Amino acid sequence: MLIGVQAQLLSAADLAFWNRTANCTPKLLTNARLDRRTLVRLWGQRSTLHLYQAEDWPLHYAVFEQRQIIARTRMEKAGVLGEFRRVVRRTAKQLETGRTLTYNDIQSKRLREGMKIRQMTESQARRSTAYIVFMQLVREGVACHGAESGGESVFVHRKCWLPDLEWAPPNPRDALVELACRYLSAYGPAGCGTGFQPVDDTGSKPVPQSMDQLRRRSVLPCDGG
Repeated sequence: MLIGVQAQLLSAADLAFWNRTANCTPKLLTNARLDRRTLVRLWGQRSTLHLYQAEDWPLHYAVFEQRQIIARTRMEKAGVLGEFRRVVRRTAKQLETGRTLTYNDIQSKRLREGMKIRQMTESQARRSTAYIVFMQLVREGVACHGAESGGESVFVHRKCWLPDLEWAPPNPRDALVELACRYLSAYGPAGCGTGFQPVDDTGSKPVPQSMDQLRRRSVLPCDGG
């Protein structure tokens, strides 16, 4: 069972699916992503782009939403964390109207100057700032990648792109257990040394236990069914 396929480059995702799925072609994947929209492109584990089943978006949201804002410490030191949050909210409202946005649409000189790293060009600083804004919107379950335009990433609002998607995220602990069970159904058996541990009810603090205890606590099927 595939949870997701890395899609920093869509051509790499095409190859990954082709290797794992019978009769899969780039054309079929493009259709699934852009026409039928059964696949969705999001930033996921290791903060890299992946293709996931669209119906699993609430599950991944529950896992990743509580992570700290990327570059938060740098923004706090530069005094622009409040501006970042304002830009994120403003961008979310623009997307909710049905607009599609690209990195070039994020305009905030104050945020850009605060995030600029030594030897970074103005263009690089603008793109880096926009990247962080859109990544935050993906983590919040607001936005995802839509259809590319001229080789540029285009972002859309979840409600506009997937209006029929039921949005009922599980609690973080159940989401983590579900992903662990899916992983183990494909790659198990595994021992507690693999890093699979249950967490507390906030979904953030690991609770040291054995894999047997994890299986007993899980209310979700771990048989791959």
